[in-house]
Amino acid sequence: MQPNFVAEQFLIVSRVNYLLGEPQRGDIVVFDAPGDDDSRSNPLLIKRLIGLPGDHIRVERGAVYVNDVLQNEPYINQDGIPFTCTRYCDLVLEPNQYFMMGDNRNHSNDSREFGAVDRSRIVGEAIIRYWPPSDWGLVTQIAYPG
Repeated sequence: MQPNFVAEQFLIVSRVNYLLGEPQRGDIVVFDAPGDDDSRSNPLLIKRLIGLPGDHIRVERGAVYVNDVLQNEPYINQDGIPFTCTRYCDLVLEPNQYFMMGDNRNHSNDSREFGAVDRSRIVGEAIIRYWPPSDWGLVTQIAYPG
């Protein structure tokens, strides 16, 4: 999730936010990595929520389209190289499915590789950075149009 999150940072993750409401596009979400059905054996991942249930997601030539609208993503770290997609590049999300992408797109294992994330795998929303103390503060959320 660089440049917005780096190794060794500690976060407070709210499980309550998604008990009271649904995940929103732009949220920073912590979830069990897709894989083995026994989620206790899977690592936790942190990614930005890009697609909601029912959305048509298309990733091509270093750009993300949601419902055929090009997404403005000033927060991503491209290293000057357009990011790619090889597996899940064009899909419509089913009920309870979400599309997650890392902000460091060229070096992120995300929904482009493992597909949509089921709602049951979502642990919570990252809301506060608290370690190291110099990084303390609220996690900035992105407001997407529409």
